[in-house]
Amino acid sequence: MNKIKIFYIINERMASNIELLNKLGSLEQKPLISLKELEENTEYKILNMKRIKGKFGKCILVECEEFKFYLPPRFTKHLTDKMLDEIVKDGVKIKYTGLKDEYATCEFCL
Repeated sequence: MNKIKIFYIINERMASNIELLNKLGSLEQKPLISLKELEENTEYKILNMKRIKGKFGKCILVECEEFKFYLPPRFTKHLTDKMLDEIVKDGVKIKYTGLKDEYATCEFCL
């Protein structure tokens, strides 16, 4: 491998790291939205899921490419941390399917 190609690869990696560092430094964050704000019947890839202590107690925060949102409370006691990790690792997507009796409904899909 020649020196120019190695230099290009290193610079490309550094550029993506610098971009991430600049986002963190500027406090730029993904908007936090409601599950109901997702476009109905559109699949969104889950990048991260974590259990956090929110304003109203323990909840699950879901991070997608452009935003974050909380899963409805009914998921919190049933999903274990291991399950959350597997969902992210397996590339699972979430789809908002509308309201039922005033409650947001969703589906998980591969």
